Amino acid sequence: RHLLFHGDNKDVLGFLRGPHREAIDLIYIDPPFDIGLDFGLRLPLGEAGRLDTPAYSDRWNPGEGSHTHMMWERLRLMRDLLKPSGCIFLHCDWRSSAVMRLVLDELFGPACFRNEIVWRRAPNLGRQAASNQLGRVAESILVYSARPGTPFLGTPPTKSHAVPLDAKGRPRGAQWDDEQQGYFTTAPRGDYTDQSIARLRAQGRIHDTPSGKVYVKYFLRRGDDGRWYKDQPVDTIWDDDQVRPLRHCSREELAVGYATQKPEGLLRRIIAWASPPGGLVADFFCGSGTTGVVAQRLGRRWIMADASPVAVRIARGRLIGEAARPDVEPSAAAFEVWRPDEHHAHAWFATACGGDVDRHRRLVLEAFGAEVSGPTDPLVHGIAGDQAVHVRPPGKVLEVDQVVAAAGAAMRRGLPRLCCLADRFDATLHHMEAHAAAFGGVSVRLVPIPARWSQAEGAGRDSWPGFPELAVDARFDGKGGVRVELLRCRWTIEGDSEAKDPRAMVEWWGVATETDGAGPFIPAWQDQRTWRRRCVESVANIPFGGRARGPSTVRVRVMDILGRPWSVDVPIRPSDSGPADGGLTRLDG
Repeated sequence: RHLLFHGDNKDVLGFLRGPHREAIDLIYIDPPFDIGLDFGLRLPLGEAGRLDTPAYSDRWNPGEGSHTHMMWERLRLMRDLLKPSGCIFLHCDWRSSAVMRLVLDELFGPACFRNEIVWRRAPNLGRQAASNQLGRVAESILVYSARPGTPFLGTPPTKSHAVPLDAKGRPRGAQWDDEQQGYFTTAPRGDYTDQSIARLRAQGRIHDTPSGKVYVKYFLRRGDDGRWYKDQPVDTIWDDDQVRPLRHCSREELAVGYATQKPEGLLRRIIAWASPPGGLVADFFCGSGTTGVVAQRLGRRWIMADASPVAVRIARGRLIGEAARPDVEPSAAAFEVWRPDEHHAHAWFATACGGDVDRHRRLVLEAFGAEVSGPTDPLVHGIAGDQAVHVRPPGKVLEVDQVVAAAGAAMRRGLPRLCCLADRFDATLHHMEAHAAAFGGVSVRLVPIPARWSQAEGAGRDSWPGFPELAVDARFDGKGGVRVELLRCRWTIEGDSEAKDPRAMVEWWGVATETDGAGPFIPAWQDQRTWRRRCVESVANIPFGGRARGPSTVRVRVMDILGRPWSVDVPIRPSDSGPADGGLTRLDG
């Protein structure tokens, strides 16, 4: 299977050094450029709503070489994963290209440097053209091989353009070759040696003039459209139509909408040239997943990783869409999502906090934008306006009893609202309305602590979306199948109201009928949003093909638009049972 990792790529690379040492043919990475900005996305909610959310941060400590050190650590690990015949392509711009060249020289050796490709990412328009320097419209791709001088294992790239016709309908500036039955243009022999000229003459590619000069023939290609095309080898300046800037790509590709995403044409050229058919391609800063999408289309295997849940969600959605294409073999498109980042909070608690619960709480409250209330109240740990804040230690499940007790403490302090922060929640808390009476009139909001909350300091609580209200109903349909309905999946952000559509927050959901064991989630039915259709289907109808008796439960997995997965086991009710209440029994995601 292909592998998609959601987590810090340093952790992923350390894990892969065992099973994939010297196993990867091509690594392409488009890492942060040390720009000093935060990048965000505007996500659609249903048909009309919008949500602005962070995608990733490209801010680094000034004067400490933190960006360079981050890259050095990861490039050193990537070097160990490359085959002796492999190569790495590192995408950068004017801010970091000089430093990245030095880092790669140190790690791979100057003799392994192959090319610096210059890709035109945009036309020279607008603010760039009117600035105090020439427009910065290009980016660099540094190419290094694992060993000096190893050949690239794919197809050498070429670029083509149609040759205009003269008044007689013949390719302008071309001559006809009776022997080859095609048109050709010529160029001086240049620095070709006599041995090379002899080889080209044997191939019918030498044109001798009456004056005795020797020219090399370059034959035109007849296209499927009947036009004549001139094919040329690609040099290190990439500005042709096959690698056009993203703004000129198809509507479907533009609809991905990920900050700093690269066009498929650029990755198509790199992967087809630098990896063999069936080879293994990796991207450890995968962003929107273009590398995996293109590699799969070209018949390569892939490994991708990203720390951003939004990036993983977008990449995952694109890959599911690829697998659904009628010309794709399902087994060739199967992939697994691994989440080493789930353990980051516990590792950070042990290393940065030294296992100190009070220090962990203070740092979480600061990142959330709340004031520490002091050690006197064991339940209200912080204050944010008129809101009490309760923080659960890492790894501790937030139970209903703790929420009720914290709501009572907030009420005693005259605070009408309570926010509970935790990284694990009891499944029954998906149904807050069932417990509202026990909260004594206090408005309760549940917020998962982001896996990388320590990197979100200063972002404020607006960037911490809540724990979802999730309700699913499953019942036998009386026809030998099961009808599963996703009733609600919604959450709120501080200061924001709920979307009117109860499923507007859903990016993808699926239903699995085989719920035993700890294997991968394999849906019997699934649906996801697309750039054309902004809402998922609400009902899944799953037949059982003549089985005497269907399952007693189904497992439902929901991924929201921020890339957060939630899994629940839902008991299947009789077809004639009463109205759905969305009862859930177990949370495992």
